[in-house]
Amino acid sequence: MKATLPFVNFHTHHPAHEGELSLGGEEHGFDTRWDKPLDIQEQEFARAVEESEHKQTFLTIHCVKSIDTVLRMRRTLKPTQPWLFHGFRGKPQQLRSLVEAGLFVSFGFRYNVQSLLLCPLERMCLETDDTPGPIRPLYEEVSRLRGVTLESLQTSMVANMHKLMQKDPATILL
Repeated sequence: MKATLPFVNFHTHHPAHEGELSLGGEEHGFDTRWDKPLDIQEQEFARAVEESEHKQTFLTIHCVKSIDTVLRMRRTLKPTQPWLFHGFRGKPQQLRSLVEAGLFVSFGFRYNVQSLLLCPLERMCLETDDTPGPIRPLYEEVSRLRGVTLESLQTSMVANMHKLMQKDPATILL
């Protein structure tokens, strides 16, 4: 009997729906809308990266109009743990920069179609951070747009979860 693959939700603050596996969690990063000065945001981010490295866990990045800062911090801090850029809505050139820097990129229900199509499946993640509903409709939409089966998209997302968590797939309960 074939095991049913979960719909991995890489970033949400909402309860998981049936058939979903939620990796919701804390996010760190930069936001031009915050009252906090950029140098303070950078100090806090550096501490979050240090904690991620110490705990050997991936880091979920919140970023509003600060991609250059994220990329500069990555070059400066040289992390060994994976980084997940969540809620990406940017243009293809921004996506290329993130992927070339080794980041995983997570898309929600609002995204740039060109970027979604350009993102390598081995670096793509899907999320419902901004939506309380189930993630399956997003998987269905992405599989249709990318011309892949729903099951193959699920397989890619489960593989990416294992890469982010840096654990043997057999050790993760699905």
